[in-house]
Amino acid sequence: AGVGGAILLLRDGGGDESTLRPPRARASLSDRVVLFGDTIEARVDVALDLRHIDPSRVEVRAAFEPWRRVGPVRVTRRTAGSSAHIEVVQTLRCLKQACVPERDSLPFAFGSATVEFVDRSGERGSLSAPFPRLTVKTRIAPADLAPAAPWRVDEANVPVPSYRTSPDLLLALLI
Repeated sequence: AGVGGAILLLRDGGGDESTLRPPRARASLSDRVVLFGDTIEARVDVALDLRHIDPSRVEVRAAFEPWRRVGPVRVTRRTAGSSAHIEVVQTLRCLKQACVPERDSLPFAFGSATVEFVDRSGERGSLSAPFPRLTVKTRIAPADLAPAAPWRVDEANVPVPSYRTSPDLLLALLI
């Protein structure tokens, strides 16, 4: 009976389906409040059971419009025993008009990161990991937009420029 039980355990890969841990994903941002033009890192952490999912068959996708990636995507894969951890980090920056706060701040709600995988039996699965809300603050205070001096400029009636020496005479002398 003992030999038969050992053979069954070895044939099943050391455990039954109930001992497999489900995959988990978490999305985070390096900063939650930034100033316009700052750089942030968006990170997705995926934990999975190697007995159930091959880490090389895991893909992480995320969209950050209107933010743009400003460096390569860094993917780190680590394993320990029957567990694996995948970390995907993207460096982002937004210099577009859509990221400029009109008042004090502008909130951004990025979509969720999608983690797609294929388990050892060939079935496809996916997870969703929502990113936290990001707030972009402005560097310009309302006082900076106020006129700096009490005078005004009449741009329609600009005076004709005057020269100490005639430009035509200077051209003739240079030639």
